[in-house]
Amino acid sequence: MVKFKFLLLLLPLLILVSCGKKYTEEEIQQIVNETDKKVEKLAGQHFDWGDRKAYSTLTAFYPDPDVTFVRENLRYRKHGEAFNIYYFKNGNLIYYVGKELVYNHEKSAKLRKALTHLTLYLNPGGDVINYEKTINFQDVPLEDSDVEHVLNHAEEIYKKVGDQG
Repeated sequence: MVKFKFLLLLLPLLILVSCGKKYTEEEIQQIVNETDKKVEKLAGQHFDWGDRKAYSTLTAFYPDPDVTFVRENLRYRKHGEAFNIYYFKNGNLIYYVGKELVYNHEKSAKLRKALTHLTLYLNPGGDVINYEKTINFQDVPLEDSDVEHVLNHAEEIYKKVGDQG
């Protein structure tokens, strides 16, 4: 009886530890590869998202009960567009790929374009494991604001598409 009570007390701790699993870049890449194979055979569910700065169409796939894959075509209301891919595991963003084209109008009336490509590998807590960021094909450092922006937007997207698996 004492052992049973001890196990009942230990069970929530075991669940908490297993939910906070840290991933390596290789483990995330394996999840991504397995998901990509399954997504090819699935029909996606379409959603719309928007706020005062942008709007997007989303296609969500649920290849496993704990994995959600989302493709997003995002249009900024004034200055550009983006194409983003999100991989969620147990509701947490673990992999992100974003390509963003932004148009900048300068005082000289010359139109300048900035193409940003960002790839993030993340642990469930939002810690970056590895990244690649380029602007106009030049490597640039990752800013904390980049990660914060991606995580905040991913949270909004996940609220919209949910966990349908």
